[in-house]
Amino acid sequence: MNTQQESIFRGSRSNSEALGIDAKKIIDQKIDYDQEIDSPEYSTCGKIYSNGSLNSRQPVTRIDAGRLIAESKRDISQLEPDLLLVKGDAVFIRGRINWSLQRENGNQLATGIRGKGEPCLDSEKQLLINFSHNGLMQGFDLNNGNEKFFATLFMANDFYRSYVNRIRDQIIVGGYELPLSGGSESPHVPEIAAVETWKLPKLSTDRTPQEIPEFYIDPIVLGTPEVLIASYSDTIVVTENQRILFATQSLSVYSAIHINCEPVAMSVDGAGWVHLVCKVNNSLELWVLNQQGQRKLKIALPKVEEVDSIQPPIIGYDHTVYLIFDDKLMRVSIDGNSEIVPIPDFVGAITTVDNMLLIATKTELKSLLKNRGMESLMSFKGEEIISAPQFSDDGRLWLATDKNIYIYANAWKMVVSKPKDDSVDSLENLEPLPTFPELPDLPDD
Repeated sequence: MNTQQESIFRGSRSNSEALGIDAKKIIDQKIDYDQEIDSPEYSTCGKIYSNGSLNSRQPVTRIDAGRLIAESKRDISQLEPDLLLVKGDAVFIRGRINWSLQRENGNQLATGIRGKGEPCLDSEKQLLINFSHNGLMQGFDLNNGNEKFFATLFMANDFYRSYVNRIRDQIIVGGYELPLSGGSESPHVPEIAAVETWKLPKLSTDRTPQEIPEFYIDPIVLGTPEVLIASYSDTIVVTENQRILFATQSLSVYSAIHINCEPVAMSVDGAGWVHLVCKVNNSLELWVLNQQGQRKLKIALPKVEEVDSIQPPIIGYDHTVYLIFDDKLMRVSIDGNSEIVPIPDFVGAITTVDNMLLIATKTELKSLLKNRGMESLMSFKGEEIISAPQFSDDGRLWLATDKNIYIYANAWKMVVSKPKDDSVDSLENLEPLPTFPELPDLPDD
């Protein structure tokens, strides 16, 4: 599996040793790209990057520019937390050893051992989708904490599930192989990643959890553990090696775009445009590509040796792109102009409908607006913020530190109508940059 054509294949869920190459020929399909697409910022799953597209958009707008005052505070220090998710009345807190699903008032609904994967709160289906320490995907009722279903995932305990999102009646799960521990003289080096889909079962009132039977669609297995996954509407976008794959929710790959770079971070906007941070030789670049794979924007970023970590691009509703690498924030406008501001001790950030970037550092909540500098909204002493800002459905702001949860009211409100990606027309009008070489077809079965 060293060639590019052989890096994607279908594999059995249950027998990782019997993985065989079932290469699927990639056929470009003509698609109506002018059709209305549901904004992925309203994705069902609240995640650390807000949604399945990883673009960190939150449908809220500021209504009070005054001082933020906490309406409540709750001690969570016993969990040693590192992640907070909020949807409706449900609160998920992930700790160093255990996780806890709670009501807003702190009453615990469910708890468990921290697993190998990123959790998802699905407000529409009222579910927590989580991963156990032994490789199960589990669904818990947000109303009472009861376990509703479970499934044994592909290569169960050998993978970390870095991505989960629900699209209609299917749960999309992506992950990568973990190195094996145990002191072997020849330790196993991770070689693959996988994207799989599971059909959401009909949720009953029965207290006994259902086992989801093995679905008829085998996972897409990729010949590298270093993959990026995002989604918009009914489309899943996956990077592997030097190409971008577009697949349906049923994992039918309908297009593959060859890119002469190494993908590093990725987000997708509300119209399906791919925002990709990639490594070219010894430099980093931001590329913006449309659904047909045309590269419309390319912006130089710092040299690779100057960057230790970089986050998925945050894409504002006005199409401003925010890149956070190490202790710096780079703001890139749609015309290609950019500026860099320092942002030490970055934790997480979201962007709002009125194009405010809300940034959590370890000690402060800050805001950044166009034509204005960074402003501090609040600061903490003796405790550190551990997660990106979150908004509940009524517009209240939630912040978690290593000791407490704080809730702030009357400063933001939820936007009922779906905001439009109002700068897509400007992107469409840009002339395409030089095209990439054509990707050879995969061999027939």
